[in-house]
Amino acid sequence: MAVYTVLTPELLAEALARFGLPAPGRVLPEPKGYVNTNHHLWAGGERYFLRLAEGRDEADVLFEAEVMRDNRRMVDMFRASGFPVDVRADRGSQLVQFPTSLSPAA
Repeated sequence: MAVYTVLTPELLAEALARFGLPAPGRVLPEPKGYVNTNHHLWAGGERYFLRLAEGRDEADVLFEAEVMRDNRRMVDMFRASGFPVDVRADRGSQLVQFPTSLSPAA
């Protein structure tokens, strides 16, 4: 089971709001995996995958999203999040990294 941390509807809504997304209308835990808590989320007519890195402190954790090169909308959403974002090309896709903290310091 790859759900180690229970994410409440309120916490999920807060996390998605940080990216300008509405609260998820549907959430499906992903049972595959060994280390992280994983969920499929549907919000605003789109499907997303949420990975919560477990067992690491905040300083060590970066969110990584492999985004297809032509998906500018997704990259723009990450940039609009307010987090410092690093984008680089990697084998036919884009690797987007940013800190996962929802604290005001982020």
